[in-house]
Amino acid sequence: MSDDRPTQTGWPLVEVKWVDSCGPHGWTRLRDVLGHSVSRCVSVGYLVRDEADQKTLVAHVDMCDGDLGGSNVDGVIHIPTVAILSCRVIEASSDMNGVKND
Repeated sequence: MSDDRPTQTGWPLVEVKWVDSCGPHGWTRLRDVLGHSVSRCVSVGYLVRDEADQKTLVAHVDMCDGDLGGSNVDGVIHIPTVAILSCRVIEASSDMNGVKND
């Protein structure tokens, strides 16, 4: 791997477990929806913003120009703090389980 790998962004790589609202589409019998609950979600990404009301994760970072502030990002999600069940920093592993590094 080159020295430009995303683990050097300075942002923590996190796993966030959270809940989201959900429901059926269109007309549905009441008995068919009473057994359902909220969606339990898991998101993984770089924590680029951590505020009292939300956490913002990005999944992809274009680091070609070396300027993180001006970098392009994709896979952005803003998760409301009230929906978060847990948030943990993912530790980098020295054992890549057979993943080939170029």
